[in-house]
Amino acid sequence: MASAMLDRVAALLARLCRRHGIPAVLLSPEDVRAGRAGIATHAAIGRGVGGTNHYDPGAGYPLASVVQRVATLLC
Repeated sequence: MASAMLDRVAALLARLCRRHGIPAVLLSPEDVRAGRAGIATHAAIGRGVGGTNHYDPGAGYPLASVVQRVATLLC
């Protein structure tokens, strides 16, 4: 996946996290169910509380890397 694209995604997420006071942590379905704050995928929301038929991003998406980039930008 192109690094420039991932940088843009991380920059957008960092702006949203900063604006809304969201920590740069990746949420599991259990975290979503417990109401924890952080970055959640459609898959985590769907498995945690339902209400969505989206399960993106797909396999192979470097989600941990993007969240790490967000955390770096928030420092």
